This record gives sequence, C-alpha cells and structure tokens, in this order.
Amino acid sequence: MDGGNEGSPLLRSQTTVDLSRNGEAVADLTGKVHLLPCCIKYDGSASVSDYFKPKFS
Repeated sequence: MDGGNEGSPLLRSQTTVDLSRNGEAVADLTGKVHLLPCCIKYDGSASVSDYFKPKFS
C-alpha cells in the first residue's frame, strides 16, 4: 500500500455541473432528462438521506 485511498470502502465526493452557456438561452429539459451517464461500483448500504435533500417547490 502507498497510503492512498484505493482500498477505502466509501469515498465522499461532490460534483457540480454548470450548464450555462455564457448568458445564451439553454433548452429546458425539465422532465425529459432522467439518466446520468455514470457507473457506481458499490454494492452496499448507503445513507442516501445524508446526501440527497428533497426541495419542495
């Protein structure tokens, strides 16, 4: 081992995606986009409510 966190069972990360185009209009995809192109290689329990907070509008 080199002291890295390759063997860590759970890593916390946060990603923000900015879809703005320098003030240009962006297509409204509300209700149309529902999948993220990603793969999560973890098959254990998770405290989902610690990471996702619903916002009622």
